[in-house]
Amino acid sequence: MASSPVVWTTRLSIAALVLAIALAGLFAFSPLSDFDTWWHLRTGQLILQEGRIPTTDPFSYTAEGRPWVSDDWLTEVVFYGFFRLGGADALVVLQTVLAGLGLSLAAAAALVGPGAVARIPATALGVLLAAPILAIRAVARPHMFTVAFLGLTLLLLRLDSFSRRKRWKLLFIPLFLVWANMHSGVLLGLLLIACYWAGEALSPRLKGMASTQPMAWRGRLTVFALSALVTLLTPNHVRLWLMPFEVISYPNMRDIIWELMPVFHPVYRSHLFLKALIASAGVLLILIFLERRRLPWSLLLPGAVFGFMGVQMMRSVTELSVLIPVLMGGLGARLGSRRALAGIVSIAVIAASIWAGICSIRQGIYISEFERPRPVGLGVYKPRFPVGAARFLKAVHPGGHLFNDLAFGGYLIHEIWPEQRVFIDGRLDVYLPDIFEQYLRISPAGEGWQAAMDRYGITIVAIPIPGRWEPDDRLLSALHSSPDWVCVFFGDLDIVFMHRTRGRPDIIDRFGISLDPTSESLQAIHAFVSTTPVAEVERTVNALHEMIRIAPDEAAPQRMLGLILSETRRYAEAVPWLRRAVEAIPGQTWMRSLLGNALFHAGALDEARRELLRVHSEWPMNLDALLTLADIERAGNRASEALAFLVKAEAIQPDHPIVLSRMGVLNAELGRLDQAERYLNRAKALRPDIPGIDSNLDLLRRMKESASRNADRN
Repeated sequence: MASSPVVWTTRLSIAALVLAIALAGLFAFSPLSDFDTWWHLRTGQLILQEGRIPTTDPFSYTAEGRPWVSDDWLTEVVFYGFFRLGGADALVVLQTVLAGLGLSLAAAAALVGPGAVARIPATALGVLLAAPILAIRAVARPHMFTVAFLGLTLLLLRLDSFSRRKRWKLLFIPLFLVWANMHSGVLLGLLLIACYWAGEALSPRLKGMASTQPMAWRGRLTVFALSALVTLLTPNHVRLWLMPFEVISYPNMRDIIWELMPVFHPVYRSHLFLKALIASAGVLLILIFLERRRLPWSLLLPGAVFGFMGVQMMRSVTELSVLIPVLMGGLGARLGSRRALAGIVSIAVIAASIWAGICSIRQGIYISEFERPRPVGLGVYKPRFPVGAARFLKAVHPGGHLFNDLAFGGYLIHEIWPEQRVFIDGRLDVYLPDIFEQYLRISPAGEGWQAAMDRYGITIVAIPIPGRWEPDDRLLSALHSSPDWVCVFFGDLDIVFMHRTRGRPDIIDRFGISLDPTSESLQAIHAFVSTTPVAEVERTVNALHEMIRIAPDEAAPQRMLGLILSETRRYAEAVPWLRRAVEAIPGQTWMRSLLGNALFHAGALDEARRELLRVHSEWPMNLDALLTLADIERAGNRASEALAFLVKAEAIQPDHPIVLSRMGVLNAELGRLDQAERYLNRAKALRPDIPGIDSNLDLLRRMKESASRNADRN
C-alpha cells in the first residue's frame, strides 16, 4: 500500500530536522582553536592535584595575590578529565556533542504539545539557521554547557506548560545546582524561566495549554526561588551574580574583547553568523505574521529579551541560537499545515544541509571572508596558538617578567606555567582595570609604552607577527627599532624579543638576530647579506639553527635560513631548508623557484628541472624559473630546449639585459653568430656592467673572423 502524501511530507520534515542537527554538530567538529580552553585545562589540573579550588590568581604576576575563584571550576575538572583520557580529540568530541545536544533539546522543546508534526519543518529551518550562529563560538569552553542546559531548560518549561505534572518544575533545582558550578550562564537560565512564565502570564489563554491556577503559580514561584538559591551553593556565592556585570563594566573592555562587541560592529560585517541572524529575524517576522491571532508570548518574550542581548554583545548570540529553533517551531504550525509549503521548506533544508556539510568537509567551516575556514576534524589547530614561542620559553627558561599578547595568555599558561607567569590572559574578572590600561598602552605601542614596560620590569615579550594574526605592527616596529630590544625567536605566528640589559646575555648571544624576521623578501635578504659583516651573518645562521632545533615544526625560521644560505651561495646547505619550507607551504611558488635554483647550483639538475617545470606550470610568467631552466637544459647539452625557454623569457621581458645576454651566448653556441651579436650588443647598450659581456663580444668577433677565414679558404 502506497504511503500517503502526508506521510511523505512528515518523513521529509523529519529527515530535514535530523540533517540540520547533524550540520550543527559538524560545524562544531573542528580542532581546538580557542585561546581560553588552555587556561581552563590548567585550572582543572590544578584543582585535581591540590584537591582545592584556587582562591587567588596563580598564573600571572600582574594580578598575583588578587582574589580569584573560578566560576567554571566543575567544567574545568570535566575538561581536564576528558583531556587526560583522550587528549585534544576528546575535547573536540565533547564540544561537538554539546553543540548538537543543545540544538536537539531545543528542537525537542519546539515539538512538545499538540500539532507537533506540523511544527517539524519550521523547527528544522530554525536549527539550520541556528547552526552557523552557534558555530562561531562552538569551542571547548564552559559556555557550551550553558548551550546544552538552556536547551534542557526550554524542554522542561514546555513539558511543564503542556502537562499537569509537577516533576518537570522540580528538575530545575538539581539542574541549576550543577549548572551554577559549571558556568555563570546559569543566570541566563533563571532569566529564561522568568521570561517564559511572564510570557504565559501575558497570554490569557493559549490553545492546548493546561489552565494555570493561582496555586500552580505559587508552586512555580517557589521552584524559581529555590533554583535561584541553589546557584549560591558555589565557591563564588553572591559573586557569581555580580561577576558578569563587573566584567562588562570595565572601561575599554569592548575595545579589547571581540566577543563583547555588538553584532553590527564593522568587524563582523562579513561573518556568516550575522547573515544567518538577519535571515532568522526575517523568517520569524513572516511566521509572526502568519500566527498573529494566537502568538505564543511564552516564547516571544524570551526571544525578544535574548535577541536584544544578542544584538548588544556578540557573546550572547550563542544563547540566542538555542532559542531560534523553539521560536520558529512554536510559530510554525500554520506553515507545516500547508503540505506543499512544508515539503518545499523540508527539501530546501535537506539540500542546504547536505551542500553546507560537503563544502565544510572539503574546504573547512566558513566563518567570514577575512578568516581562514576552520578545518573539520580532531586535534589542535596549531596556526591559532603560539606553539613556537611556548616551546622556546619552555626550553630556555628566560625568567624575569613576560609581556604577552592577551590572546596568547591561556596557551602560555598551559605550556610554561609555573616556570613562567604571564602578564595577562582571558580571565577578565581577575585583572584590575589598571592592568588593562597598561596592556592597551603597551600592546599598540602608543605613547608611554616603554614606561609601562619599565614599570613591570619586563624582560621578554611574546607577541603575534602582524599579518599572520593582526594587522597592527606598531609594537613590533617599536621593539625592532629600539636598541634596547633584540629578537631571540620567531615562528610562523609569533615573535619573541628580549631586553638587552634586563634579559639574560647567554640567551641573547645564542639566539639574538639583527635581521627583521618579518621581512622575507629577496630584496631584504640581499640587503642584509650585502651590508652586514660576515661574522654577524654567520652568527645569524647559527641562531636560526638553534631556533629550529627547539621548534622544528616552525616553517618560518627554516625558510629564513634557506634564504640566507641561498643568498650567500651556500646552495647545498640551503637546499634542505628550502625544501622543508616548500613542504610546509606548497602554494608558495616563489619559494619553490628558489629551491629549484639552489638545486641547480648544488648540482642536482634533474630534481631542479622537476621543481622548476612545476613552477613554470603554476606561474608561467616567472622569469627566474625560465632562465634557470634554460641553464639546466644548456648544462645537459640540450641547446634547442634551452633556447625555447629563453624565447619564452624574451616574450615576457623583451628588453631584459640578462635575457638578451643569455640569448646571445646560446645563439653563439648554436652557430647563429649574427643573431648572437645583435643580442649581445642590445644587452650591453642596456647594461654595460653585465659580467663577461665585453669578453663574450670579443670572443664572438673572433668566432666570426675565424668563420670568415674558413669561408675564404673554401
